[in-house]
Amino acid sequence: MPSRYLKTVNGSYQYQRKVPTEIVDLMGTRFVRRYGLGCDRRGAELKRDALALEHSTLFAQLRELPKADREAIVAAGGVQKAGQLIKNLELSIGLLNRAADKLAKPSEDDDQSDEMVGAAVRIAAEARRSAKSDQVRVDALLAVPAVVGERNAKGTLLWWLERWNMTKGKPLSPSHISGVNLAIRRLVDTIGNKQVTSVTKPDMKAFAEKLVRLVSPSTADHSFSLASAVFNWLMGEDALVNNPAFKVKVPVPALKFHERADKGRKAFSGEQARQIIAHFDGIAADYPEERWILRLAFYQGLRAEEIIQLKTDDVRMIDGIAALEITDRHGHLKNAASLGPLPFHPTIRDEFLAYVATLKPGLVFPETAGNGYRKASNFCKRFGRVLRKEIGITDRRLTLHSTKHTFGTVVHRAHLPTQVEFDLCRHAMGRGAHSTYVHGQRMSILMEGLAKVDPLSL
Repeated sequence: MPSRYLKTVNGSYQYQRKVPTEIVDLMGTRFVRRYGLGCDRRGAELKRDALALEHSTLFAQLRELPKADREAIVAAGGVQKAGQLIKNLELSIGLLNRAADKLAKPSEDDDQSDEMVGAAVRIAAEARRSAKSDQVRVDALLAVPAVVGERNAKGTLLWWLERWNMTKGKPLSPSHISGVNLAIRRLVDTIGNKQVTSVTKPDMKAFAEKLVRLVSPSTADHSFSLASAVFNWLMGEDALVNNPAFKVKVPVPALKFHERADKGRKAFSGEQARQIIAHFDGIAADYPEERWILRLAFYQGLRAEEIIQLKTDDVRMIDGIAALEITDRHGHLKNAASLGPLPFHPTIRDEFLAYVATLKPGLVFPETAGNGYRKASNFCKRFGRVLRKEIGITDRRLTLHSTKHTFGTVVHRAHLPTQVEFDLCRHAMGRGAHSTYVHGQRMSILMEGLAKVDPLSL
């Protein structure tokens, strides 16, 4: 999770997250905050991750709500106000129950019972005053279990989802856990909150068909596989004998070759590349890492996962030339051709080396890389949102990976020797004898080739 969700006040960590603009009215606030996360940074980060996951899931649920439910929540003042009202009601009931138990067993400490009764009466009175004029609205909120946390019947899909969320020791990223929660809630929206033993293959087929209507085929397939994984987990918990999603396929519309080409990734034009770099330069004061991630993507042709996992000791001199050592020691790479040193583009070399010199040993992009989770996909999503909502480039075929297509295109147009082109782009098909056996001159050859490449000229 981004460290900007954490802030310190008087030596204690606090959590603060901005609510997405489109659901501010549903939340009833522009920011969600939690205080008292402690003074230990590691402990605060763990609490921050849990809160961020909880809010990401809640935001996703709010976006999926039917129009009538959204209107009811807005009319009631938003989730924050309703949640506090419900807590007050629950607290008053709890205090009254405790006081009743105490009064049923008189003791010498009757003052304490009187105090509890008084507190319960005051809280109940306040709750009644708050709810009196809005009782219908509160009832509407209580009818939305995804928002206010209504208790689910034992053995239902949502009941088991709660058990899955509480399972300790899952080596999963917060984005994966959030995806599982969203997938199961979409399944519940499709077939209802059934007992897991009642879910059938036709139910899963209907779910797959709905997913294709909601999201892209690749996202639909991923979401369906997450739901299927939960059913596999249920089999391990002896809650199911068979997985109802087994051999159910997400229907992918058949495309002709020209249609596939139209839907494929595109390269950025020179004008678009300049717009993107200028935008991230403009927000560099708040997001300095993102500025350099984009420059490395455009000028070095690096993939997101190759950039995010870079460490300061991967930036070094090789054969007397400043270079990046691309390695899989710290994470995952697409293929073996990605391995190896790559000289810096002269446009960014000196400034980037000065930037790295200011960093502590370790990750070059610690805030984006997070606490050990692979964050490449998260940054790709953020880049997509910035690209469409802030920069105004709305073509869905343009993504962060389009920088790789841009780089490959300008390298090809530079009319470099074939092997140099392959080595700069690090394609699997291009690993030949030249790459394997030529050492001393290789870096200087690559540097000369890279100097001829201008990703902003496309």
